[in-house]
Amino acid sequence: MKVPGSADPGKHGVTVTEQTSGLSAGHAFLVQVNLTHFHFDSGNTGLNPYENTLTTGNVNGLTSKWSYLAADFVTTSPAVVNGVVYFGSTAGNTGGTLYALKASTGKKAWGYTPLHGQLHGFPRGGGRVVYVGDTCCYIHAVDAATGTPLWSFPTGFIPGPRRPS
Repeated sequence: MKVPGSADPGKHGVTVTEQTSGLSAGHAFLVQVNLTHFHFDSGNTGLNPYENTLTTGNVNGLTSKWSYLAADFVTTSPAVVNGVVYFGSTAGNTGGTLYALKASTGKKAWGYTPLHGQLHGFPRGGGRVVYVGDTCCYIHAVDAATGTPLWSFPTGFIPGPRRPS
C-alpha cells in the first residue's frame, strides 16, 4: 500500500474489503518521517519534502511540548529516529554524553559516555545503531535501543596544521 504524501503524521487506519465475499479487515499504521540528518539531507538544505503539516500560516502557533536539561553543554544537533531523539553534549574538556530521549515525552531512555573526546557533529541513525563522532577523531557505534556501546573506531585524522613526517 502506498501512503499518500498528504497523510498527516500520526496513527491512521486502513480497511480492505474483498469485493466478492464482502469480508473486510483493518489495521492501524503510523506515519512518521525520521530526521536522520541535520537540516534533513546531506546538502543541508533544510527542506523536508514530506512536510505537510507546518505552513507559514501556522508555524507561529507552535508551542513547546517538553524540554530536557542536560548535565552539560549540548554540542550536536538532534536526530529523530523511530520516535527517539538523539543528541550529544560535552562537559568542558572532559568528554560528554550521547543522550536518547523519547520524542513523545522527553523522558531519558539512556545516556552513553564515550572514553575519548567531546562529542560533536550530528548523531546518525536509521535503525538499530546510532553513530556519533568525537573530538579525538573516533567514530562510535551505539545500540539505539539500549545505549550499549558496540564499537569505537579511530579515524586516524588529526585536526589542525599538518605535521612534517
